[in-house]
Amino acid sequence: MSSFRYHALDATGEKTQGVLEAKSRAQALKELDKKRLQPIKLIEISGTSTPSNERESEVKGATLNRSQVIAFTEEMSDLMEGGLLLEPALQIMEKRSEAGNLRAVAQSLRQKIRDGMSFSSAIRSEKVGFDELYCSMISAGEISGALPDIMKRQLGFLKAIDELRSKVIQSLLYPTFLIVAGVGLMGVFMTVLVPQLTTLMTKTGKTLPLATRILIDSSQFIQTKGWLLFVLLCVIILLFSAWIQSKKGKPWWHQIQYEIPLLGTVLMSQFLTQWTYTLSSLIANGIPLLNGLQLLRESAVNLYWHRVQSQMIQNVAEGISLSKAMEKTAAFPPALIDLIRVGEQTGSLAKSLEKISLRYDKSMTLQISRITALIQPTIIVCLALLIGVIAYSIVTGIFQTLSGIGK
Repeated sequence: MSSFRYHALDATGEKTQGVLEAKSRAQALKELDKKRLQPIKLIEISGTSTPSNERESEVKGATLNRSQVIAFTEEMSDLMEGGLLLEPALQIMEKRSEAGNLRAVAQSLRQKIRDGMSFSSAIRSEKVGFDELYCSMISAGEISGALPDIMKRQLGFLKAIDELRSKVIQSLLYPTFLIVAGVGLMGVFMTVLVPQLTTLMTKTGKTLPLATRILIDSSQFIQTKGWLLFVLLCVIILLFSAWIQSKKGKPWWHQIQYEIPLLGTVLMSQFLTQWTYTLSSLIANGIPLLNGLQLLRESAVNLYWHRVQSQMIQNVAEGISLSKAMEKTAAFPPALIDLIRVGEQTGSLAKSLEKISLRYDKSMTLQISRITALIQPTIIVCLALLIGVIAYSIVTGIFQTLSGIGK
């Protein structure tokens, strides 16, 4: 037998607590049900029962992608805003057959909460798509008693970040299509059309123009040794990929990508938009500035920004203001620092950060539009020049061949 300390709600909604004896956690829950008590927390204080994580309903193979995490957050936000408590809201999601993985995750979360875990701890233990920042926001909501409000704000944050990623991806689709189509067209020219014309041109015995000879030699090289170029390219890509994942190469790559012409400005705007919006949400939900910066640092994938934020945290912990700490890193734009300084002076840092995120979101959208507008005609002009050079080489060779036949 084991002893379990419980905190529960009785039939009138009043909180009650006590200790009961049971052979297992499952039996302890049944005893509480018999007493018409709704368990809030159930902790084993003695005994040798099997660990709860071996008896919980686990989600095996169920993972949530970004859109499913957004759907889960939206559903929970609506249900809790409508007045439902946490466990009944999860129970409703659990009963929906069309929910797929969401149903399995809701079932597992509900079971863990019934076993005494907090919502944030249950989500953190799932590891099916909820990142550390998400779990920390839920934990803050539980501590402050404003979980429905934080779920709603978290939903807005997730949608904003998802829209941000969609903008970047959509801006790259058409240029990528043009590049692939151009490379495919060049491949057809060099491996099919040029070899057929080469046979005709060489029969006359005439000396072909330089451009035509270069084109023919290039075509023959691609046909006979093109695989070497492909292998060499693959080796270079693999070596570069391995190096930027190494201990020395990864920090360098994480920093240098923000210095790439055109692309670097977009990446910087994307990071600043996400960083300011997230920090605004954390502060607005009552999380202290230092704790908010620590959460942002832990959720940072980029090693460069992880190092920058570590430096900021150290300075803020010593009593330096956020704007001063950002200025010391020399990693943030001066205009951003000035706006944050104004927010600190007026006591409205969260609102200032939210306005900054909107400004950088608009700036990023404009930058993406300009780059897209520049990339598309550039690719078209380059493809046109390549096709023009090939056409010129073929036409001059044909004229030379016809003049040889005439003589």
